[in-house]
Amino acid sequence: MANPPYLNGSVMEQHLKQFVVDQFPDTKTDLFAAFIERNCKLAKSTSYVGFMTPFVWMFLTSYEKLRELLVESKTITSLIHPEYHAFFDSAFVPICSWLNSDSRELTALPLVRVTRLIEPLFCLAQ
Repeated sequence: MANPPYLNGSVMEQHLKQFVVDQFPDTKTDLFAAFIERNCKLAKSTSYVGFMTPFVWMFLTSYEKLRELLVESKTITSLIHPEYHAFFDSAFVPICSWLNSDSRELTALPLVRVTRLIEPLFCLAQ
């Protein structure tokens, strides 16, 4: 599970921007998208890759090539899309968490939209 760096291409330093454009032309919109592409290519065919990322890749046209990579050549085995403050109030970040596999033979698991966590995920005994 990785939480890749988020940095939009419009604010990248020139050397980094040129590297991303040259090496990852399909995912150059944001550093997290290039990170996903690279990690998916590094993963062995029997492995899983997991990410916590902004959820914009699911909706914006600038991430269409990333979606094609994930849907056409990978299998998303789980996807959790929480609300902004689902885990703690101080984090106002539109994220999603997901796993994918290189195997096209897997059956994808259901997708989950979390609207509010009422109880803590982990409780310590009193």
